[in-house]
Amino acid sequence: MNTDIPYRKTTMPRLDSAGLLLLVTLLLPAASHTQAVTGVVADVNNLERLVGAEILLFSMDSVLHAATFSGENGEFFIEASEAGAYTMEVRHLGYKGRAVTIALQTDIVVEVRVNLASEATELEGITVYGQTAETEGQREFLSRRHLPWNYSFDMEEIERLHAASVMDVVHLGVPVARANCYTVYLDGRPNVTGVGVNLGYLDIPIGSVYGVEVYRTYMDIPLKYRDNFVDPEMECGGLLIWSTVAPGAGLPSIWSLGGGGSVSLERWVAEVAWRRGVPGKYMTSVRLRAGQYDPEKLLGSANASEQGFESDTRPWYASGLMGVQGPAPWINKEAIYARASLGASVYGGQSEVVAVEDSSYRTVREDIAPFVGLGGEVAIGLRMPRGKVRPWIEVRTGTEYVTRTGFRWLVPVVTLGVELGRAGLVPTLQDDGN
Repeated sequence: MNTDIPYRKTTMPRLDSAGLLLLVTLLLPAASHTQAVTGVVADVNNLERLVGAEILLFSMDSVLHAATFSGENGEFFIEASEAGAYTMEVRHLGYKGRAVTIALQTDIVVEVRVNLASEATELEGITVYGQTAETEGQREFLSRRHLPWNYSFDMEEIERLHAASVMDVVHLGVPVARANCYTVYLDGRPNVTGVGVNLGYLDIPIGSVYGVEVYRTYMDIPLKYRDNFVDPEMECGGLLIWSTVAPGAGLPSIWSLGGGGSVSLERWVAEVAWRRGVPGKYMTSVRLRAGQYDPEKLLGSANASEQGFESDTRPWYASGLMGVQGPAPWINKEAIYARASLGASVYGGQSEVVAVEDSSYRTVREDIAPFVGLGGEVAIGLRMPRGKVRPWIEVRTGTEYVTRTGFRWLVPVVTLGVELGRAGLVPTLQDDGN
């Protein structure tokens, strides 16, 4: 299968009477020490895949280094202990064997397609492709590329689908019988909370995706990723996402700007928010707000009057919150998100005092000492799920312990805004060996 990585074709001499044409990809090696061959074996005439073909890997001095057999759909994966030149032989009963010399390089998984023919049939060449694998996860992805029960998409296929998000890959690349839900893994790590919220995969820039594996049923998921705790009913498929970044590197964060208000609690509010492109365990978003509030709605009419607030005043407030945000639980729509946050607010205010001066009356506004609110909020919103600039609208509510009156429920507030999905790239930390 072609990849998104350029490769150079090299024609090798014919090695037997049928003739072999070898096309080898030469790519730069990575830092670890794995070299392998993966591929399929098929009948040259009808392209049916052959089960039980024997694949042997010999060193150039004819010492056998590894052996395997093609599986139920003609796939195989064979790994050498070290880089170097090898002779790979492919044999199957009733077919003419084939042999080819392959140069294996560190951290390159070579992809091979082998067509076998009967004794009387002229053979085609073997086409070999290579794709650099810089991480264990990327090598794992390449090793399963030919499994018949999964849908696997590399960078070239994602580009061909014109996908703008990971869920675009699923919707555009997988046939209509998709799973009802997916357990999500990012670079081999579960990306799921204990309350059923899949976090972060919608915000991974598609340019940072190395490959996507889609499994439509629970039993199709590789054994190491089946999780009975997360999916006790075994009704969800699996979504394995592999990124292009090195372990420990960050993916782009998301900046958000918003504004809004309500007819009750807030006359207006301005908001700026930041959240990580791939969330951490506890903190995924930071939000700062400032605006005007209605003391009667926050404190209650009687309490507001006792504190000196007038009914027509709209004093200022400022808030800071931290929380988690992701696709809404139990709603299989990528555009609907939910958020839970904890934070603090500072409220200010003014009261009106009637003063007598030279036998005349005038109204004077006096500052009221600021007071604090501590509590949490929940929000549910709708956003455009793709693009560098994503409009959103949400409604939020919650409860606070207000130092002047005790616990108060917050009146629901509607906010509109936009997200900037490509800002804030966290740099990769590299060891220069010093």
